[in-house]
Amino acid sequence: MTADPFTPIIEMTGFRPSVAALWARYRALEPAAPTVLPCVEYFCDNARDADLCADLVQSGRKRATSSALIDYQRAGDPLPLPGKLLIVTDWAGEAKALIRTHSVTVRRFDDVPEIFARLEGEGDLSPVSWRAEHRAFWNRLLMDAGVVVDGDFQVVCEEFELLLAT
Repeated sequence: MTADPFTPIIEMTGFRPSVAALWARYRALEPAAPTVLPCVEYFCDNARDADLCADLVQSGRKRATSSALIDYQRAGDPLPLPGKLLIVTDWAGEAKALIRTHSVTVRRFDDVPEIFARLEGEGDLSPVSWRAEHRAFWNRLLMDAGVVVDGDFQVVCEEFELLLAT
């Protein structure tokens, strides 16, 4: 039996073994997939929401996510591109799913469409719920920067497909 080629990467980075296992499963299904481990992240800023989002992705209900454009700008990071692979974990770092971005658009907060709220898969799936939850989330996270989420607030809307779940 050959050693898992991702074990040294996992040991060096501190990722959970479930991350290597999920990536190895995908590579067995898709040998042409990149050999480099993709990004590994959880959604949200707290355990309850991160675990909920990971479960929603894993079940296939959550097929989109949104971010504040200002976060990318402040960090100097590029926006995600179609084709980006991401291993989604829960708060504890356990791999739950592998996703691939298929579209990224930037929209005003008030222009995020109803279909996107449904694709995010959270709450009652309505745009009213989406706006209330996301306004509160970003206002909390961006309070230190003096940013207020209003109708012109710029939102990065990322849609993805579930490639593999644990």
